[in-house]
Amino acid sequence: DGLIASTPTGSTAYALSGGGPIVSPALDVTILVPMFPHTLSSRPLVVNGNSRIELLLIPENTLNPRLSWDGHRHVDLNPGDRIVITQHPCTLELLHPTDYDYFATLREKLGWK
Repeated sequence: DGLIASTPTGSTAYALSGGGPIVSPALDVTILVPMFPHTLSSRPLVVNGNSRIELLLIPENTLNPRLSWDGHRHVDLNPGDRIVITQHPCTLELLHPTDYDYFATLREKLGWK
């Protein structure tokens, strides 16, 4: 039904709810999670963050697919459209308190006491 592309920071949000892996924020990767696949062979995939991912909508596609991403409205796509996913050249540095522990926060939020 769709594909979730995520950074490690996003791996514990929407991607996790779709069956994706939890990925350490220290890794430079992109996570790809198939949404509600109709086959057991469609599994989440983790690739190098510098990868160029291209999705091509086959010309025979008549399902009116849409593209959506954080903070933006959806975009209607057409058969033959190409979607390219790449890492942005600018990085975002997140600031945390000095006593912040990613895994302790994860354990708490997921109830892994």
